[in-house]
Amino acid sequence: MQTKIVYAIASKMDGLYFEQAYISMTSLRIYNPEAWVILVVDDFSNRVLENKLFSFDSLINEKKVIEIINPKLTTNQRSRWLKTSLREHIQGDFLFIDADTVICSKLDEIDEFESDMGAVPDFHVSLVSNPFSDLYLVPQCKTIKHVPYQEKFYFNSGVICVKDNEKTRNFYDRWHKDWKRGIIYGINYDQPTFNKTNHMFGSMIKELHGSWNCQLKFGLPFYGGTIKILHYLITFKGIENIHYMTNSNIYEHLANTGKIDDITINVIKNPLWNFISPVVIIGKRELDFQTTSIARIVMNLYYKRKILFTIINKIASLVFKLEEFINTITVKLKYRYSRKKY
Repeated sequence: MQTKIVYAIASKMDGLYFEQAYISMTSLRIYNPEAWVILVVDDFSNRVLENKLFSFDSLINEKKVIEIINPKLTTNQRSRWLKTSLREHIQGDFLFIDADTVICSKLDEIDEFESDMGAVPDFHVSLVSNPFSDLYLVPQCKTIKHVPYQEKFYFNSGVICVKDNEKTRNFYDRWHKDWKRGIIYGINYDQPTFNKTNHMFGSMIKELHGSWNCQLKFGLPFYGGTIKILHYLITFKGIENIHYMTNSNIYEHLANTGKIDDITINVIKNPLWNFISPVVIIGKRELDFQTTSIARIVMNLYYKRKILFTIINKIASLVFKLEEFINTITVKLKYRYSRKKY
């Protein structure tokens, strides 16, 4: 395998990002013992890493510590600083992988990818079909002066294949600058500027097969084949704890003991069906409803304003009971009227 594997991690003392990366790299080594793995960290996070009970020494070939001279940046911003400037620090072709992933097979086929850059569409669909496009994708892009519908796909930046050439180095240079400008507009995410830069560079990013970045909740069509990388999207933890890997307890156990527990080891060897019951499959119509503003308001009330939600829910329950009562009376009256008539 000629393509290098790269992880970029920024974390504070009570963060679990190093733990996620450690588990991801452990799964990587099961199938790719020969891969050249590089861990990129910022200077502050490197000091955090030195206090961890576990070490990456047996999992990585290189560690690059990047000094970021900007004390005002948050941990998330430091992470995206590293991510958007990776091409500057890495020699050779690389495959960037987010920490919240499990590697499910050999990755050497990535050497055969011929385009300058590759990524998987966000949610595995075109932007027009993306249920979250109008909810936040398009508004975020418009904030940074980008019209996303100029492109067919809005790419997920969780897994990126990058060749080593002048085109990709110029791309990353612009992406990093665009991301820093985005902070001024309040957009800390790297993905909107990733797609903006792609448009500016004439659609340089080409589509990778969905198996290379199988996004847990939306990647069901790929479950029947060979998935390369399962991206479980830890940002959904808490209110959407649907899979074993989204449970923060496994990362806290690693942080407290310095070891991955046996159950987790077994899960990462076969992660596809370790969902937490009950779990349901919903279609586009239901998903479209869940992304409406009224549905989001109700969900926020349910998770963040429990008392207020309970009061509103009781009122709604009384309304339904009243409606049922009215319907019952209406049916009885119609029945009596029909008997008198005949």
